[in-house]
Amino acid sequence: GTLRFCLDPSEGQAGAYFGIYNEKGENRLSVATGESLGCVLTMYGRGDGSESPGVMMRASPGSKMPALAIVSPNCAASAELTFTEADVPCFLLSDKSGKEVFKAVGKPNGSLTIGSSASEARAELGFESAEKPQITLRDKSGKVTFKAAK
Repeated sequence: GTLRFCLDPSEGQAGAYFGIYNEKGENRLSVATGESLGCVLTMYGRGDGSESPGVMMRASPGSKMPALAIVSPNCAASAELTFTEADVPCFLLSDKSGKEVFKAVGKPNGSLTIGSSASEARAELGFESAEKPQITLRDKSGKVTFKAAK
């Protein structure tokens, strides 16, 4: 009488849901797909009986970029690895309200931008030319406050 496996339509005929449950009926793994959802693989719990997501992989229609996220036990804070565009990796940290608090973007030219969503880029590490590394710091309005190059 305990649900262990579920296969259901989602979003009407546009998608599907597949779930695996433990002996207590707690969801442990799910795969869902649909027009607005995209495709999501979620692994639940951390061995403590919780049904909160632990790791999620998704490809959402609007973002066009896949994402791998590790989600906090209360489903709010997360660490996410994704791409801002093709071949431009991005690492995001979100707080318990879901607000982005840290963002690091690797650029194709070999630079790294670190900042928060509350302002423009705050630190840029990169190369002014092929052999000339540089560091640029910006205030919250985006104005350069410090720049050093070799």
